[in-house]
Amino acid sequence: MATSRRHKAPKDDEYGYWLDCDYMSGACYSFENSKRHLLYADMAQTQKDYGIGVSHLVLGIEEMIKSLLLISSYVYPYLLKPNEKQDLFIKHDYKHLNIKEFLTSLSDPNIESCHQNPFDGGSDNKLQTVAHFLSKGLRLGSLQPIEVKQLIELMNKANTLKNCGFYVDYRHKWVLPDNISGKQFLKYHDLAKRLRSYIEPVFTIPITDERFQRFIDGNWI
Repeated sequence: MATSRRHKAPKDDEYGYWLDCDYMSGACYSFENSKRHLLYADMAQTQKDYGIGVSHLVLGIEEMIKSLLLISSYVYPYLLKPNEKQDLFIKHDYKHLNIKEFLTSLSDPNIESCHQNPFDGGSDNKLQTVAHFLSKGLRLGSLQPIEVKQLIELMNKANTLKNCGFYVDYRHKWVLPDNISGKQFLKYHDLAKRLRSYIEPVFTIPITDERFQRFIDGNWI
C-alpha cells in the first residue's frame, strides 16, 4: 500500500523508523525528480510562463539538496537526527536552510580550511566534508564568497517566489504568476545550474570509481 510522503515517524521509535531506509535509492529518486522539475521549468520558459518556471526551479533545487543529504546519510548514517530526516520531507524552510549551508560549504575559504585541516577545520557545517569531496575529489572547484552571498540572497526569496509562480494571490491587489519576469527566472535558472553542476557528478561517476568508493565508504579526506 502506498504511503503518504507526509507520513510521520512514530514518536516512540524515531531511530528505528529510519533503520531500514534505503538512502541510496532515495537519493537517486530525488535527483531524477529534480531533473524533471528543471525540464518543466525550461518548457515553461519557452512559453514565457516565467512564474511557473521559477516555481519548478525552486522545487528542483529543493529535490537536489534532498538527494545530496540522502546520499550523505547513506555514507554517514548519523549525519541527521531522526527529526531532521523527517523535516527533509515535509518542511521547505529546512531544505532552504540546507541549501544555504551547502552553498556556504562550497565557498573557497571553507574548502581550503577543510583541505588544510580536515580533522580540525572548526566548521559546524555538516555538509563541509561532502563539499570538500566535490571540490577536491571530483575537481569541481569552489565558489567565491561574493558568489555565495548573492546565491544565498536569492535563496532567501525562494519560497515567496515559488508560491507567487504557482498561485493567484491578493494583497490589496491581485498578484499573478505573470508578474514574475524573465530576469527573475534566469537568476534562479543560474542557481539551479550551479547546484546541478556540483551535485550531478555524484550520480553520474561510475560506482566502481575509486574516488566514489572512498566517499561511500566514509573514507574521504
